[in-house]
Amino acid sequence: MADAHFRVQVERDHVKKLAGANPIQALSELIWNSLDADATRVEVEIDTDDLSMKAVTVRDNGRGIPSDEVRTLFGKLGGSWKRHGSKSKLKSRLLHGKEGKGRLKALALGRSAIWSVRYRNGKKLLAYKFSLLRDDLVDASVRGSGK
Repeated sequence: MADAHFRVQVERDHVKKLAGANPIQALSELIWNSLDADATRVEVEIDTDDLSMKAVTVRDNGRGIPSDEVRTLFGKLGGSWKRHGSKSKLKSRLLHGKEGKGRLKALALGRSAIWSVRYRNGKKLLAYKFSLLRDDLVDASVRGSGK
């Protein structure tokens, strides 16, 4: 997938719920999303200085999001793939989320959210970055080919 820019389709009820998220809920959703992606290891790192929290990083060894699925999975709020099944794709774990909004709660932690995604396509390890800004929830950016 080439670098891309697209508008997220937003339904009002989801935006309203996202605006009410607190940082603990946001971090919890990111960890649950790691587990729903079949991660067996999840690490949380909080970078602070004397005045504030500068960054929160969640790393996992889950299956990742193939670049050809990013527009489908992040391109609208609601309608999560998880509501069509109750188990994760590879390890058949019970899923946590089903509403398609948890990943965007990451913006309760700060102004920007960046997903550095790596995934396997056969034997190849591919990567790209996906980002959102709290100032404009519907403007998503994908950088890197994922190829």
